[in-house]
Amino acid sequence: GNSPPPPATCSFLEVRVGTGRPHEIRCESVSRALLSAITAAPEVRVFNLSFDKRLDGLPSKQRAALMQQIEEIDNFAFDQDVIVVVAAGNAPLNIVPTPGYPHHHDNPDWALQSFPRAFNALTCGGINARLSAGGLTTEPDAPSPFTRIGPAPAKLDSGFANSPKPDFCDAAGDRDANYGPLPSSGVWGYTALGDAKQECGTSFAAPLLAREAAFVFEELRSKCPGDSRPFACAVKAALALTADDVTARLSDPLQPLAKRTLGFGRAKAERFRKPVEQRARFVWQGVIAHQKDIVRVQLPIPKAWVNAATSPQLQLCIAWDTPVCAAAESQWSCRDVNVTIHPGPDADALRGSLGKVAGYPLFRRTWKLDKAREKKIVEGDFWVLEFTYYLGT
Repeated sequence: GNSPPPPATCSFLEVRVGTGRPHEIRCESVSRALLSAITAAPEVRVFNLSFDKRLDGLPSKQRAALMQQIEEIDNFAFDQDVIVVVAAGNAPLNIVPTPGYPHHHDNPDWALQSFPRAFNALTCGGINARLSAGGLTTEPDAPSPFTRIGPAPAKLDSGFANSPKPDFCDAAGDRDANYGPLPSSGVWGYTALGDAKQECGTSFAAPLLAREAAFVFEELRSKCPGDSRPFACAVKAALALTADDVTARLSDPLQPLAKRTLGFGRAKAERFRKPVEQRARFVWQGVIAHQKDIVRVQLPIPKAWVNAATSPQLQLCIAWDTPVCAAAESQWSCRDVNVTIHPGPDADALRGSLGKVAGYPLFRRTWKLDKAREKKIVEGDFWVLEFTYYLGT
């Protein structure tokens, strides 16, 4: 209707890198534009990039230039301690995959292309948050039929191109039976004239993820003493730890596609602000200065709680920023971080769940503490986390 827009909850800075022609971006100027923006407005900590270019199949010279541009954006995030959110990208309109939705997860034409593969960026896939007549999806929060797809889990050890992407998801919309636009399913926004309008695409999902990241930055900033400020990696870890796991509630036929498009789920800053009563949450950030250093963090886990809880668990989200190198495409990342957990200062490390991909700078692991209870190795009320890193070869 004619109701006024809701009150703003955050502000944004627009950086133009277009050519003036529709859907055309000067990719080679993006890293310089980002650096100029952060110089002019150092309070900006989150950047949203909603564009992409084909990488695979390019002539070698063009491919090398594009890889260099992705490297520059990754290293910008590392150097400047900011979050870069990248839209996963959309498959072309009116092209029907074989097999059809949702079984097209191995179709190479739907694969992630270039910038969404960046290691230090958070890649945002798309979901259809609500059902619309004539749409392809039949369940709320199912993957959008056009959202691009990350690599198969079996290939997660193959480096840059097969990193575990996307990282998160948000509302992006649906398509009709002919894979045409379905405007009634999109994301609400406002035109330059102030008119409400719906649009479909991961380019409209990514700003929603960027907004949640900005909210968590603000929340953590109030907890930092003095002039210190939250690291971008602390925000990434907080988002991953508290995301709404959309995949977990989807039906079996949607699982293979969801696991390769939705990442940790839908980021919700409100979940970070208000943790549930059954959980205690801790945020730690720091610097590992040298690859020979071992950083030890004391974590309060009362022995009485471990003994009394029905199913005591510890879940860790670890995030860091890493320098990258396009010349080492099969590895991409230059550093990898390991973490071990000890039920006491001198106790042996416990074995946690799998799920870490070598070199990828965001992962989540779970430890079942009842096993430590059964083995009677819980020494006291403080456990120890040990962090180390090593350089890529």
